[in-house]
Amino acid sequence: MGILKTTCDVAYKICHGIFSGLGLDKPINFLTDLFKTSFTFKGGMFDKNREKGDALARGLHRERMKAAAARQAALDAMMRDLREL
Repeated sequence: MGILKTTCDVAYKICHGIFSGLGLDKPINFLTDLFKTSFTFKGGMFDKNREKGDALARGLHRERMKAAAARQAALDAMMRDLREL
């Protein structure tokens, strides 16, 4: 187990040294970060349940309107309590 781990570590360090020496480490890190978020099955670009376009805008508007109604109800309740004082 120790020889296998050491061999893999040496191979990894050699590849890392070659890529960083050629200046390829930054583009490779950028692409791996990009593809990690883009190609996930849950919430990524292949998610079939993700809302798009007008449906997304309508959903966001619906959430904003619910929040505004809740905020207005809380303000109305506070005003009623202040009038009773």
